[in-house]
Amino acid sequence: MAAIGKALPTTLLVLLLAAIAVDLYTSGGRGRPLLSLLPPATKQDPQATDATNQAAQSAITGTQVRSGQLPVAKIEPSFDCAAARTPVERLICRDRDLASLEKRMAEAYLRLRSRSGMRAEQASWFDAYSKACNAAPSEAEMKECASTFLKHRLTRLDSFFQLRLTDGILIALPNYILDTEATTTLGPSTFRDMAGGDLASYRITYLPDRENSAMEIKVVLNATPLATARLEAEQALRTALRLTNEQLCKMDVSVQVFRLVDEAHSGQNLGLSFCSNAVLLR
Repeated sequence: MAAIGKALPTTLLVLLLAAIAVDLYTSGGRGRPLLSLLPPATKQDPQATDATNQAAQSAITGTQVRSGQLPVAKIEPSFDCAAARTPVERLICRDRDLASLEKRMAEAYLRLRSRSGMRAEQASWFDAYSKACNAAPSEAEMKECASTFLKHRLTRLDSFFQLRLTDGILIALPNYILDTEATTTLGPSTFRDMAGGDLASYRITYLPDRENSAMEIKVVLNATPLATARLEAEQALRTALRLTNEQLCKMDVSVQVFRLVDEAHSGQNLGLSFCSNAVLLR
């Protein structure tokens, strides 16, 4: 520093020392190059940057939630939209509500298609649905048509439930529990009428469990001869449930008679005449 003082005039030396002092003060003593004209590149803390980005994203997301602009997950119908051919099919692929309805209907049908007559019934419904809705003059009317047809079909398919037989096989049965008018309360349990009644030679009621995987059927014979009344009740069961004798024997069915009708057989399970546990009636 003494050498510099000898080489430079006093005024210039004072200015130089002042500049050095200012530079060291503003740089915090880090020895930044003298009178640097360009600021050093700013290094950002990665964690701070991530936190900033997350905060910004949260702010955007919060705005979307408040304004109801969040994207809604797409619902695919039961068929491949890439292969949609008819106007109704293309509309279903664009409309979330219709896609959901169509998918539920298709799933209900798949559970029941092994039931006798179900495939033909579905084909007949689909033909009427396609002709009516594809001919709708506007998209709004087409949507209303499709929605109505699908809802009605789903209601029909939901009127069945799957019953597991004693051999583990699942079968589809009419869901009488949907018929709230056919209800008789006997103590703590609610039985549903299936066929017959107090004035008929028999009365058939049933109690499905809460999971619709089992069903107790109770047949009460109201008239004599008991053998004739039981045969009539068995025919009613086959008609109502569309089941074979073999399938009926794999269900929980009790056949009883009141003491006032036949004292000798009261209190017994008479069984169905074609099952192995049947009591011979005359």
